[in-house]
Amino acid sequence: MSAPIIGKIKRLQEHKLKGWCLRRGSSEPLTLEVLMNGGSFTTVTADLPQKNLLKKGFLSIRHGFSVDLEHVQEERLAISMIDKKSGKPFHAGNSLIDTKELDPLIFFMHIPKTGGTSFRLMLNESVGQEHTFPNLKDITENNGLYPEINALYTLPSERIRALKLVNGHYPLQIIDSWHLPVKVVTFFREPVDRVVSHIHHLKQNDAACKALTREEIYSKHNASLINLQLRTLRNKSYPGAKGLDNESKVFNEEKLQASLDRLAAFGILEDFNTSIQWMEAELGTALGKAKHSNKSKITEEVSGDLINEITADCHLEQMAYERIKSEFYRRSGAALNPK
Repeated sequence: MSAPIIGKIKRLQEHKLKGWCLRRGSSEPLTLEVLMNGGSFTTVTADLPQKNLLKKGFLSIRHGFSVDLEHVQEERLAISMIDKKSGKPFHAGNSLIDTKELDPLIFFMHIPKTGGTSFRLMLNESVGQEHTFPNLKDITENNGLYPEINALYTLPSERIRALKLVNGHYPLQIIDSWHLPVKVVTFFREPVDRVVSHIHHLKQNDAACKALTREEIYSKHNASLINLQLRTLRNKSYPGAKGLDNESKVFNEEKLQASLDRLAAFGILEDFNTSIQWMEAELGTALGKAKHSNKSKITEEVSGDLINEITADCHLEQMAYERIKSEFYRRSGAALNPK
């Protein structure tokens, strides 16, 4: 197996999109194919000096690239970059770019089992299916699931130009390489309730879990269920959130706050009405009545012993959630009741 290709799109400067890319363990420069709005645009060689690579311990600093966009006429671009030889993309090798002053793009970061499907349907109806990725057609054609985020960067030009909303189970990290105004919204939920709901969801929808008890499902999936809301917040302000699991002991309050500061607005499922009012005020759109969907049909109670185990495991996320709730009421109150 060949070594992984890594890299990053770092900035848009004077009509040039700049970053770096390399194959780990190699000093040979890569040739990159640049795709724009789903079609081939140009090729570039990643052989420019990048001094910041010195401290990363790579074999060479000559792995930088620069893509000239000066004469591009499109108002909005979806840029995707791949290694021309292998056809493989590299980490953070995608970007959305506005070449003119357009309205902010809405990004709904859908954390599973937080009431997000209901909110997504409200958003989709308000914005319009033709302005949304993925829309209901995209999800239906993907067996009822959100497409992989890379599908966004191969959309045809007409879809990219019309785009007003991106929604999905995608982490906050994806906007780190976007070069356009964006309003991020999301929903959070009390951690134990969220995990129990997720267990019900797996029992109902995951073929591998249908014959398992809830205790067995939790034992199988607890590492991914616990602290999921914190991990979804991983981004350049809080890269360490990616490593939080069911055995983590601490979270970084300062970096959590920095991540919350990147959100235009956020809701908590326990106060859905206030959440919607704040979203409407921030997004400048009426979202209409709640469209409750994706509820589990399983109503059996989870055993007290399992609840106690989940509660103990969720202690870290519970502390973080108290901070999230406090920030929610502070910011929503200021937005909805200005002095």
